[in-house]
Amino acid sequence: LYRFALEDELLFQYNILESSANFTGGSIHLDLNAGFKDVIYSELSQVSCDDYYLTVEISRYRTDEDEGKPDLIGTAQISLDKSLLGFHNYDLTIDLDQFDTLDLEKLADAISRESVYDLYIRIESSISSCKVDGDLFKGIYAHELLSASFEIETDESDLKLNGDSIETPYVPISQESILLTKTDASTYSFGQLLYDFDFVIDEIRTDKDILYEDIDYKVDLDKRTITLINVYRDYSGYLFADITYKAFEWEKGSVSSLDPIT
Repeated sequence: LYRFALEDELLFQYNILESSANFTGGSIHLDLNAGFKDVIYSELSQVSCDDYYLTVEISRYRTDEDEGKPDLIGTAQISLDKSLLGFHNYDLTIDLDQFDTLDLEKLADAISRESVYDLYIRIESSISSCKVDGDLFKGIYAHELLSASFEIETDESDLKLNGDSIETPYVPISQESILLTKTDASTYSFGQLLYDFDFVIDEIRTDKDILYEDIDYKVDLDKRTITLINVYRDYSGYLFADITYKAFEWEKGSVSSLDPIT
């Protein structure tokens, strides 16, 4: 028996729960590549193996100790596709229910405010007992973690930025008096934007009048255009816009990424 194994270590240093009592569950999302690269002499269709899996360990780690050791919280073992032994992409969501003997109390404590712990995650891919139906095989077993994120579920949640409660999950940035570009009959585009963020329209106006959505124009934010309708259908003069960018918007359930430590 022989075994190839490669691993990554991640440290989640964000204490995001007000109270461990609010914690109800969660999941880990991994995007990684694993398998054999630079194969010569034989084809991978001639290669088989007994075991091919991903092991994920969650531990809590004391950051106030110089020689602290991870305190294991739980382990999950995910089978990888033994018919795809080449360097292959895996997009995995591992629910906390898939972890054996998971200590939810320790996990909640590691991500709660005032905790002395951080969350430590070890991700290992391994393959063992490979057999080649041929005379010779040469290849490199590789493992590449592209991204990792940790999502939690709570009974209660608040949007906060730097500890302050906020109403929107983005940083609002205003841009005023944008001159729209006429691109077609009744159609104008937002051609002078300062940023590439999504945005909301605060106001559309001519030199004299304010226009109203669904009364004077239709908007297509995917194409970043507006189409004039009704009494403004044949208007061909200047149009101006005030907008607010949704800068650095984060999604519901997303707090931060996991930072590699190796």
